[in-house]
Amino acid sequence: MSLCAVVLAAGSGQRMRPLTDSVAKPLLSVNNEILLDRNLAMAQALTRRAAGGGHHHAEQIKNHLRGTDIFVSEEQAEALGTAGAIARLRDWIGDDDVLIVNGDTWHAHSFEQIVRGWDTVKPRLLVSERGAPSDFGTKRFVGVSLLPNALVRELRPVPSGLYETVWRPRQAADLEFCEAVGETFDCGTPAEFLEANLYANGGRSVVHPSAVVHGEVLVGGGRTSDGKDP
Repeated sequence: MSLCAVVLAAGSGQRMRPLTDSVAKPLLSVNNEILLDRNLAMAQALTRRAAGGGHHHAEQIKNHLRGTDIFVSEEQAEALGTAGAIARLRDWIGDDDVLIVNGDTWHAHSFEQIVRGWDTVKPRLLVSERGAPSDFGTKRFVGVSLLPNALVRELRPVPSGLYETVWRPRQAADLEFCEAVGETFDCGTPAEFLEANLYANGGRSVVHPSAVVHGEVLVGGGRTSDGKDP
C-alpha cells in the first residue's frame, strides 16, 4: 500500500470565536502542543509524505510550516471543503491512497489502528460509539479517514464534503468503520477544546507559564484567578 496524508487546516472555526478571529484553529494548542503539529506527526509516522491545506488565516498555516517537508495547498478564493480540497491535490496525490486527518482534532493514540489491515478498496472511517443517534447510526466520526485512490479520481475541485460525495452514497454496505482506541476530541467548540486540554494535562492548569493574560481568567468553581466571585 502506497499512502500519503492530507491534514485539513482550512476551516474558519466560527464556533471557536473569538479565539479563531486571530489564530487559525489548527494552530491552537492542547496541553501546549499545537494541534496541527501533533496531527501531522501522527500522520507522517504512517505515510511517505504529507500535505496540509489552508484557507482561513492561510498565511499563518503557510508560515508555520515553512522550512518543513510538508506540502502546503492554499485555497485562496473559497474554502473547498474536504472533497474539494482532496480533488485540488489530485496531481500531488498521484497514485497514492490517502489518509485524511482533520487538523483540529486531538487523539490520545496513534492512527495505526485505522491503517492496519485496510484492503484499499472501501473508504474507512475512524469512529467512536456514542450509544445515541450520531453520524452513522450511533457511531460518531472522529476526524480520520482513508480514501482509496480510485475514489480520489472521482472528486471535483469545487466546494463539497466527503459525507455527501462519498460516504452517504456508500454507508449502507460500502464503508468500513474502525473503532477509535482511547479518547478523541473534536476541538471545534470551546467546551470540547477545554475538555481536551483538561484530559491531556490530567486536569491541571493549561495556561503556559510564559503566557501574558489580559483580563481575568476563570478557574474552577466559578471564581476568577484572584479568588473573587466574577
